[in-house]
Amino acid sequence: MIAHLRKVPNQLTAIRLVTVFLMWIWAFHDKRFLIGVGFIIGAVTDTLDGVLARRLNQTSAFGSQFDSVADRFLHYSAIIWIFWLMPEILRENTVLLLLAIGMNFASFLVGLIKLRRFANLHLYLTKLTSVFLYVFITHAFLVGHYNQVLFLIAMLFYVIASTESLVLQLTSPEVDEHMGSLLFRYMDDDHPIRKVISRLP
Repeated sequence: MIAHLRKVPNQLTAIRLVTVFLMWIWAFHDKRFLIGVGFIIGAVTDTLDGVLARRLNQTSAFGSQFDSVADRFLHYSAIIWIFWLMPEILRENTVLLLLAIGMNFASFLVGLIKLRRFANLHLYLTKLTSVFLYVFITHAFLVGHYNQVLFLIAMLFYVIASTESLVLQLTSPEVDEHMGSLLFRYMDDDHPIRKVISRLP
């Protein structure tokens, strides 16, 4: 464990994890602006840990799982904070939120049953969804209220990404966590679209 934490990417993931604990303290004191700052730290460390792991050749199974745990802790905490500190989001968007959470939970459950652990799927659509979620949630906490347009965009991508993850796990006898996209199953390695997408960070 200690040896793994000597690696810079895992240190960034650890910073994200510690920040989530601090954000819980801020949530209890209704410090919305600080929670927004915490999400900025989360977004930066979430981006850099993967990039640096590849650049420094420090990728590992531990790092991948550690990153997944930190991400899920932050994401599920964010759901609680939003319902708790901004209940109007739930009141005004109940059906859409239940659909999004239900799809994500179904994907999580199928992965847990099929792989017997957290399914840490590195899908490009999931990464794009994380960007929209970070933008929506960070903006909401920094300004103290949510933007309906940002919310709808984030939820649309969230549902689509969760659906892709669920379909991938249900239809594949063995899940390649680094597949990148369900679409890649139908493309050759030298397909131009696959080459362009695969170059993304």
